Amino acid sequence: MSAAGLVHHQLREKLLMIAEEKLGLSRKSLRHLALAMEVHPSTLTKAVKKEQLTWQLETKITAYANLDPKNPYWRDSTVSNSERAASSGNYKGRDSIPAFRRYFLARQGRDEAVPRKINCPAAVHRNTNLATFVVQGPDLQLIPPDRPIELSCKVVMKQAPHLSYRYGFSVARLRLKVAGATLAKFKNLFGEDNQVAVRDALVTGWGAPDDPEIIFKAKGKILEGEYLTSPACSLDGVAPGETVRADLAVAQCDAVILDRNGDDMDDAARAAVLGALQAMLIKLDEDFSNDSDDGWIILGVQKLTVVGSDLS
Repeated sequence: MSAAGLVHHQLREKLLMIAEEKLGLSRKSLRHLALAMEVHPSTLTKAVKKEQLTWQLETKITAYANLDPKNPYWRDSTVSNSERAASSGNYKGRDSIPAFRRYFLARQGRDEAVPRKINCPAAVHRNTNLATFVVQGPDLQLIPPDRPIELSCKVVMKQAPHLSYRYGFSVARLRLKVAGATLAKFKNLFGEDNQVAVRDALVTGWGAPDDPEIIFKAKGKILEGEYLTSPACSLDGVAPGETVRADLAVAQCDAVILDRNGDDMDDAARAAVLGALQAMLIKLDEDFSNDSDDGWIILGVQKLTVVGSDLS
């Protein structure tokens, strides 16, 4: 990164594409695009000549065009500046003109008939003796752009040991969210219309289409066992390059602390167990904080990435 800003591959072509789609302009001038973004035309012209964007100008462009500035199809940060200057025919970055066009049009709700697949790496867990989970898409299957991606979920809850105690939770929450600004929506949530019994738990789906939750609530004292929801939901309108975050969390008030005989322990034991659990930090990337912003304790995080069939 230079002092002038971030270098972009084929910046002029990408901005002309944005102008043509958003304003219906011919591909001859960027002046009207600059004015629509409330940017002085000379500022945009200078940026195009250098193929560099300052942080402020990039923020204006990505907000106007509904783009995620961290998406690799807008700017592939793994490519060196020397590689970024390569001609389109020799360029190997994920932010090539064809890849950007598919991503950009998808963000405008105009997917170009590119089949997609979803990569589902393993989740990172706080304590595998207490809980694990995985969200999965169709195995190695390409999904047509006019069809949603169905996701399934498996949650495994256990009674974990701590000193002379055993502990678990009566309620667990799975939350789903697409990172950044997006047109994607989660639909057909498991348990959304009516609670569904899964083993010894009642499962309920609820929340906003862009930030839904699936709640697992024990019928008895504690969640223990494997809980499978298939399909858990469908993901509609997601574009190649977008990332889905799934996290499994529990609340302190739902903790169940038991002694060796299975009897409830006192508040001091509860505090000791919860303190030890929260001290088991999860190493996450810069996009996500270590704990939920609403007081829940995150037990695991998984990041899923949607890619086009010809993009990896």
